[in-house]
Amino acid sequence: MPKVLLYVLFLGPFVASITKLKNLNSSVLSSSVAIKSYVNDVRTTMYTASYYYKLDGKTYNCVSSSSTSIRPDTKNKLVYYDSANTKYRMLEYSKGNYYLLLIFLLIPIVFILIAVINIRKINKRVKAILELNQKGKLIKGLPCRLENSGIIVNNVPMKRLVVDYILPSSSIVTLYGDVRNDRRSFDADGKADLLIDESNPEN
Repeated sequence: MPKVLLYVLFLGPFVASITKLKNLNSSVLSSSVAIKSYVNDVRTTMYTASYYYKLDGKTYNCVSSSSTSIRPDTKNKLVYYDSANTKYRMLEYSKGNYYLLLIFLLIPIVFILIAVINIRKINKRVKAILELNQKGKLIKGLPCRLENSGIIVNNVPMKRLVVDYILPSSSIVTLYGDVRNDRRSFDADGKADLLIDESNPEN
């Protein structure tokens, strides 16, 4: 799946929600409140508040996004709305809760994207290894050395294997191995085996 499609799939709804919230660029204080009630399946009386307000001589209402078993007061609330499309509206406290919900939704999206990126890196590495096994040339017993990798763990500099290799074109390339976890500061025999694709020394 292309990377762009993954971003659209995971981030599209989130970006659309943020855009919707940003478009709520105007606000008005409601002028009246109506409380409706109903009895749910467990015979608990639930209440929903509707907040009425006027814009350009027209009356609109904004219904609370959730019901509660505690009867709401009839205090007027601030209503946010989209000045370009007044059907998009939201109560002040609903807007705050919506932002919190988006933050909680963003956390798993970030983890999913990180996992997808890591899987792509692993697949790319596996593909490179498979190509190397087919095209690579094995050279045994090359002189090598250990150099600092620039990574420090528990105040101990980590080392990596380094090999200078002469290509058929007579140019010399310096090849770096992965960071060693054994924390050794020298190699036992100073020799290394190298599998290299001479047409693509990066592999």
